Amino acid sequence: MAFLAFFWLLKQLDATSMSYVALVIPIVAVFLGVSLGNEVLDPLAILGAGTTLTGIYVATSKRVSAWVRTVKGKAAVSTGSAPPNPSEPKR
Repeated sequence: MAFLAFFWLLKQLDATSMSYVALVIPIVAVFLGVSLGNEVLDPLAILGAGTTLTGIYVATSKRVSAWVRTVKGKAAVSTGSAPPNPSEPKR
């Protein structure tokens, strides 16, 4: 059933979004096992889930990508590493 749902979603969404879904499914499975199956929640599993969700947020957040572009832009100007403009006359 899950296999069919995954391929149906793949037709509906782009492949990038589906890759994030593939990363979230194990996290959901662990928390379902803890809540329904009386499994023990390992601190390492919580750390891994947090790391995975943080990575997904960083990869999809427009705010983070705008911040990175701003920082890269300021770094290029402040370090003087920007390529010279060929239309600008030499001094």
